[in-house]
Amino acid sequence: MTLQLTYKLAEKCSNNQAEQLAIVKALEKLQDFRHLKERQRYAAIHTDSKITLDATANPRNHQNLVEQIREGVRRLEKDNWTIHFTGVKTHNDNFGNKLADQLAKKAANSGEGETAYSKILKSVVIKEIQDEGELEWQKEWNASTKGEITKKILPSYRRPEIKKITNEYKIFKGSNRARHTESILP
Repeated sequence: MTLQLTYKLAEKCSNNQAEQLAIVKALEKLQDFRHLKERQRYAAIHTDSKITLDATANPRNHQNLVEQIREGVRRLEKDNWTIHFTGVKTHNDNFGNKLADQLAKKAANSGEGETAYSKILKSVVIKEIQDEGELEWQKEWNASTKGEITKKILPSYRRPEIKKITNEYKIFKGSNRARHTESILP
């Protein structure tokens, strides 16, 4: 039996969270099949997310959705279910995986529906705070009239790419002299 369920995540949630939420929701849906006899209580959950499989197998990983997966499996096993997880290759003409990808794209592109999960990863929040800090630093750097030589070396806090030819300034300790050289990077 194949069920097609669609859930929406908050915009800043990761692909891994989407994969994990899909497993959580599948485990929750299995609770609706309590009427099955014990010998029929077997479910195979297929995922193309090696990260999710590794995370659930790692006892040191206590991310929210990983813990929900473990709890869902424990609950079902207490009710005499056998749950089997298998990894499938991505983009390998697997019908179920193609269908899941299509549903995920459809859910992501349609603004419809209530958000089923909105917990943002700590790493995403940290990155946003760092980005905001860098922007603020850059504004102050640009507004400052001090450090003109340093500004020639470091015009911005973040450099999007390394150029083949760079300007290099060497400042000698104990001296007010600065020497300018051009160097070509390999």
